[in-house]
Amino acid sequence: MSKLDDLLKEFCPNGVEYKTLDELGKFYGGITGKSKSDFVDGNAKFITYRNVYANPSLNIDVEDRVKIGSDENQRTLEFADVIFTGSSETPDECGISSVLTQKTDEKLYLNSFCFLFRFNDVSVMLPDFSKHLFRSENLRYQIGKTASGVTRFNVSKKLMGKVRIPVPPLEVQREIVQILDNFTELTAELTAELTAELTARKKQYEYYRDTLLSAKKDIPQVPLKEVASIDRGIRVVKSQLKENGQYPVYQNALTPLGYYDEFNRSKNNTFMICAGAAGQIGFSDVNFWAADDCYTFTCNERLDNKFLFHVLKNSQYRIDAKIRKASIPRISRDSVANIEIPLPSIELQKKIVDCLDNFEKLCNDLNIGLPAEIEARQKQYEFYRDQLLTFVETGETILTDRQTDRQTELNLIKLLQYVFGYAKVSLSVIGTLTRGKRFVHADATDTGVPCIHYGELYTYYGVYAKKAKSHIREDLRNKMRYAHKGDVVIVGAGENKTDIGVGVAWEGDDDVAVHDACYTFSNHEQNPKFISYFLRTADYHQQIKKYVAEGKICSISAENLGKAIVCLPSLVEQNRIVSILDRFDALCNDLSEGLPAEIEARKKQYEYYRDKLLTFKEVK
Repeated sequence: MSKLDDLLKEFCPNGVEYKTLDELGKFYGGITGKSKSDFVDGNAKFITYRNVYANPSLNIDVEDRVKIGSDENQRTLEFADVIFTGSSETPDECGISSVLTQKTDEKLYLNSFCFLFRFNDVSVMLPDFSKHLFRSENLRYQIGKTASGVTRFNVSKKLMGKVRIPVPPLEVQREIVQILDNFTELTAELTAELTAELTARKKQYEYYRDTLLSAKKDIPQVPLKEVASIDRGIRVVKSQLKENGQYPVYQNALTPLGYYDEFNRSKNNTFMICAGAAGQIGFSDVNFWAADDCYTFTCNERLDNKFLFHVLKNSQYRIDAKIRKASIPRISRDSVANIEIPLPSIELQKKIVDCLDNFEKLCNDLNIGLPAEIEARQKQYEFYRDQLLTFVETGETILTDRQTDRQTELNLIKLLQYVFGYAKVSLSVIGTLTRGKRFVHADATDTGVPCIHYGELYTYYGVYAKKAKSHIREDLRNKMRYAHKGDVVIVGAGENKTDIGVGVAWEGDDDVAVHDACYTFSNHEQNPKFISYFLRTADYHQQIKKYVAEGKICSISAENLGKAIVCLPSLVEQNRIVSILDRFDALCNDLSEGLPAEIEARKKQYEYYRDKLLTFKEVK
């Protein structure tokens, strides 16, 4: 049993007393008789509608000011006052509460669009309890029923007086406040972290977008007018706009001006504001009405319309430079038509759109990703608050625990693999290179710890190995470093420069000790045999040649070995390439007797196809 249960049973075993607001206090209005000029260079703190709406506990550290004369008789806020917003466009947002939970000697003046409730006896309810109570589900439901109106709803103070609230003993109030304040503090900290992460994700999205859409040497740049026609919208008759029509109307901003029940041939596509918020780029997923301050784009078969949206967003700085500054900023059709855009194949355009749309959803869609996590945390707080403040006749509350799943974004390597077919990365990015431990010829035994010596890697093993050729003494087992299944063992030192960097994928079930003239490349997200094949290509050896230190024993450091660039396709493609190369390898080895010329030809053919398959066109 919790402490709260104990307190409820001790202080209110038969339930919690309820009273109406009329029984507990009175309502008062905000300041009156003020003009617009009174809110310029004011001399007293002023509590705004937004302040009340946004803060369960009133923020009194504000810069908002109002002029108050020395002879004015205006009501000021007092400790424990409950302030309400008086009106809103929807009844659900009327009567949002905020409580003055701090004692202050400063005079605080309330705006005229809000009103306050003042307890006759402030000792009956803790202000910190009020801040949670008046935003609870039950109270919000009661307060919402007091609002009436058509286009704008206003709260009736007379009906507000009939609202019934629980008045538990102060001991119970304190315990509930402690629970909810602790939860709110933890939620606020996590929300701040998630918001920061969301901001970082949006920046990451912009980086990916700019990376994918930046000019490439082998992707042509064409003026927009070559691949799309640009049409100006049709003037709207504002008197015919509706609040809930079928088609949104875009005029001079990215938010709909209203709705029509017809549309002017503007299918779901990209549009640009040409006056007002000139240069802003939008995309509508539904058919819409483009007014005369909008341009719409009709793309030919070479250009995907959603790709155009992302390209124009990426070109925002160039678009902004073409805007004519005036009382109403404008951008001409010719200026837009001459913007140069990258034009990859239509297939590649669709891949890029797919990637960017998915990533944007992770950033902004309230149903997935971080926004969903932030919203879930807020709902979790509201759930606990309402559970604690729902007092049934027995004085009991019911608490349950809920968890939410976290979404993770695609990394840049997978993104580029999907779009371009491969990603150019260094070995150090996709794995870890670890140097082995030294053992000598005198440590060798017929049985014992399986081991790999550097000299064996290019004389005994092929592209992969499952069983070790050699062993060392059992007493050395705990002193060694090992390659595990899925690792690649790479030559790091040897007598011949050409042997440096050769690798063997270890596929044995037993771990194998690695000599200190070798490195273990640990990476379990790529196909190790693909890495091993890559380590035998001419391109790879040409890359690392400049890093090999020559002498009696040639060597290369792990840092320099990690600089080698590999064109890394997706794992599915790696597996396909390995399958092809394995078949060529088998053809070579099966012809080991009787046909030396054929064997040599097969080997050359194998090497040719190996290097061909592992050499990718570079996107620059």
